[in-house]
Amino acid sequence: METSEMHNINRIFIEAHRQKKSRIIFGCGVGPIHSDKIKEVTSNIITLTTAGFLRDKESYDYATRLCETHVLKYACDPAIAFVSRWRKRCSTQLHIDTNSIHIACLLRSNTNEFSERQSKEQLSMSNYKVAGQIAGVLDRIVEENETVIDLLYMNAPWVGGDDRLFNRQVNEQSGQPEKINLVRKYLTLEEHLEQMISTDVSVVMRYHGHLFSMALGIPFLSVDYTGKMGKVSSFVSRIGYENWTQRWDGFETEQATTRLQKLIVERGKWSQYLLEQTDLLVSELYGTYKEVFGVEIAHCDK
Repeated sequence: METSEMHNINRIFIEAHRQKKSRIIFGCGVGPIHSDKIKEVTSNIITLTTAGFLRDKESYDYATRLCETHVLKYACDPAIAFVSRWRKRCSTQLHIDTNSIHIACLLRSNTNEFSERQSKEQLSMSNYKVAGQIAGVLDRIVEENETVIDLLYMNAPWVGGDDRLFNRQVNEQSGQPEKINLVRKYLTLEEHLEQMISTDVSVVMRYHGHLFSMALGIPFLSVDYTGKMGKVSSFVSRIGYENWTQRWDGFETEQATTRLQKLIVERGKWSQYLLEQTDLLVSELYGTYKEVFGVEIAHCDK
């Protein structure tokens, strides 16, 4: 994607090529890319790759435009299989209690990688506005249901943005902050999954928030910050989940509230649907492992 770190990856691939070592791309996406220089660097990395796969067809098509002779295949993000295996190993049933609704939020600030036309000041104002609108949605749900809300995070180090900073903006603009659990401490991956597993529904922006929710069977309201053909919209379309997505630019509080309310009512149906979609994607992923790496993994349904 459009980041200066791509230069370091390119240097690593060049040196690995010199030493005749394998160069593997494992489940990455391609894009967004805005500059000719990063496009050139990415093209070189793909050209030097000896084996691997990408996480969606959109990335595969982009890679093909950058290098028609690449050796890559495509499947899904390996995180889906990891979380699916964790869920089946834990054998924990999702929490369904009509008297208490548990909502997890996996949010983030948008960045110029995905909103390059806005200045940093404009983007900061837009993020604060969306945080307030999401707070408004949560306030409405709290008014109508006995609700527990956890503001979780997917990214905590300062590199790439600390999601807890955006969560504070949501909490600050909530009319009922006492109803919100603003998670500040660092969580291990295991602790994060354990906290999510009892969730009824989630509100997600982070791409991997989408993946984790799906693989755990948690119906989610998607806030798409990546735009048309971006990784979020592509993923939502891939699993036939377009009715439950809301655009970040032009966020409509009333529409998002209505969708979240309906999702809560229909959560049992959509939980089962997401688990079925998860199994389909994991089966495709394991097939790709066999095709690309010659590794066969048994897909356990239980």
